[in-house]
Amino acid sequence: MQHKIYHILLAFLLPVLGMAQQVPQYSQYIFNSLIINPAYAGTKETLNMNAISRHQWTGIDGAPTTQTFAIDGALNQKIGLGFHAIHDQTGILQNSLLSGSFSYKINTSEKSRLSFGLSGGAFFNGINGSMATTDVPDPLVSHGLESRVSPNASAGLFFHTESFYAGISAGELLSELNNRNATFQQSRHFFFTTGIIIPLNEAISLKTSILAKDDFKSPMAMDLNSFLLIYERLWIGGSWRSSLPVFMAEDIDGRLRKGNALAMMAEIYLTTALRVGYS
Repeated sequence: MQHKIYHILLAFLLPVLGMAQQVPQYSQYIFNSLIINPAYAGTKETLNMNAISRHQWTGIDGAPTTQTFAIDGALNQKIGLGFHAIHDQTGILQNSLLSGSFSYKINTSEKSRLSFGLSGGAFFNGINGSMATTDVPDPLVSHGLESRVSPNASAGLFFHTESFYAGISAGELLSELNNRNATFQQSRHFFFTTGIIIPLNEAISLKTSILAKDDFKSPMAMDLNSFLLIYERLWIGGSWRSSLPVFMAEDIDGRLRKGNALAMMAEIYLTTALRVGYS
């Protein structure tokens, strides 16, 4: 009985999940923004690698999971390169992305820099019918993995100083081309992010940031983040996410207004080159 209830709920949730979470949302982007803005590649002028594994609704079959890997670095003073891979799965739905990034950096002053970025890769959409549970055989449900591969492109701008940053980017730029006669419909996403680091004393600094994401079809997602950096070794803080139907033509009976979430995070530097976090 419990499994039947779960599959009924999942059937109602899948259209919403497919619309709102084509781009996975998680709070750890604040430690590496490459996955949302290609202009971030090489901004730190060191080789950076980041791996994330996210698990939701632990203990429930088909619960959402996301794995992300990102690497970026500076080729020289002007050019940054990056690569990231994302795999996201919710029930029978699977989305994967492989993307390479290029950025060109311009010094706007001695302590500030503006980067222009482009990325390109492949987007994989799939439905794994073998994971579906039906009371009787359903000819409409595939018994294997049905997938589609489509090109993907993003562009962005990223401005930063030693204590401030701001960026704007657009993803799924080829969505109109990819959606022609396609079962899996993509939505173009727009991101805006900004943040600042404020030293409180010699040992502690405060970092606050904002991320806004919108596709002009589902409610805009807004993240408000605040973290303390202690002795340059420990990050601790939280993130508040709220869905705001700013550009939506209709409210869908108010059901999507209540998309709020709170996340607490901690990250520690084990060495100058390695850090581990939990959310």
